[in-house]
Amino acid sequence: MRRIVTMAVVVAALVALALLVRRTSPRVASARAATTTDITFKEGICNAPGSHCHNSFVKGDPTAFGARIIFSLPLTQGSTKIGREKGECVFLNRRSGQYFCDYNIRLLGGQVSVQGALPYNLNASASIPVTGGTGVYEGAYGHLTLLKDPNPPMRYQLHITTP
Repeated sequence: MRRIVTMAVVVAALVALALLVRRTSPRVASARAATTTDITFKEGICNAPGSHCHNSFVKGDPTAFGARIIFSLPLTQGSTKIGREKGECVFLNRRSGQYFCDYNIRLLGGQVSVQGALPYNLNASASIPVTGGTGVYEGAYGHLTLLKDPNPPMRYQLHITTP
């Protein structure tokens, strides 16, 4: 009989300890599935209403090493304004035919940052990485692709994944 009582006390103590540990241990939230968003848009043109651009040419040459453009351009899908991009692009060298660009894309709900080399030639396609985001795009990663089109305005596809 003594053995049964001792076993019952030990089992009760272990159950109580297990409940106490479960109650005081931190809980881990279940993992949230990543969200993917694809947005195709046109970028405004520097001389259009609502666009702001400043070119800093080197000795009057827009394609000289270090020439740059600082911009704030509206973004549209069809005739609907969906946001604005603000930043700058610096021309690298003639042989590369590329700008190094660093800018933010403001959309409904937050901003996405992108950074990388894009071609000077509008008839080429290229992608640069999404380097972060704010608001609903917090922790964003992905890429921005310049879509091949010989005529302005330039078209892009933004592929965003948020954790």
